[in-house]
Amino acid sequence: MKDEQGNNLYSIGKVADIVGIPTTALRFYDDQGVLKPQIRDDETGYRYYTEEQVMKSMFISEMRRLGLTVADIKELCEKRSLAVQRKALINRMVLLKDEMDHLLFKKAYLEELMRNVDMGLGYFESAKICNENHIPIKIKYYPATYAVTIPMYRCFYEQEKFSTTHKRLYDICEHHHLRICGPATSRFEDPGMEHFKKAFYKSQWILPVIKPEEDMKGIALFPEMWCVCTSHVGPYRNISEQYEKLIGYCAEYGLKISGNPIEEYMISCSSIYGSENYITNVMFPIELPE
Repeated sequence: MKDEQGNNLYSIGKVADIVGIPTTALRFYDDQGVLKPQIRDDETGYRYYTEEQVMKSMFISEMRRLGLTVADIKELCEKRSLAVQRKALINRMVLLKDEMDHLLFKKAYLEELMRNVDMGLGYFESAKICNENHIPIKIKYYPATYAVTIPMYRCFYEQEKFSTTHKRLYDICEHHHLRICGPATSRFEDPGMEHFKKAFYKSQWILPVIKPEEDMKGIALFPEMWCVCTSHVGPYRNISEQYEKLIGYCAEYGLKISGNPIEEYMISCSSIYGSENYITNVMFPIELPE
């Protein structure tokens, strides 16, 4: 089809084929005032586009591919300026970097969660094979680590605050694009089993992260340490039994406890539904015998 001057006109279907976009997209651009057809048949409603408009539709399509909004593209079409175009592309690059940082955070979080789930599966499969639930006590080295920190004051069974603190730690990491490299952990301010005896106790919740590029408030470096540790499986209310085992183990083998207790929440309410699957590492820092 041609116009009165003999210039080619293209139907909406033909433009869609040339540019590689659906006709619904072209109708949307028409409704938004970004790309109105040169001719619209009042009787049939058919739309026809000029060669210049076909080129414009290709430009719009590529800008949409890059994620620019329709409003941004409309401004670019109206101003037709390389300077304006450059500014729009820079702004989009900034947004893409932010999106990439969020994706990297989610990837690191998924990898950490997968490691913990694999560890949990290994424990439960071993227990089935051995037909026992014996959990060994180990002496383990923990390297120095950076971590997001939140001070807490809570009662022993205050599950709601327990869950909320988990979320706060992960929210901070996501907001600042920090890479998680370990499970959420609680470091108690009371020695031994003293916190079990208190209605409310103080602890420091931490979430290990890769060292950030810049100094940041709320992130601390925790020194390396050796710990005697074991794992508790199941609901948290029975965890005191593991504390008793560790204290008894240290007394039996002459190990000096050098710090307050620590709990690592390998699999918790933030990882799975069902407290029977929870796994918490319980540990005490120790001084190694000379």
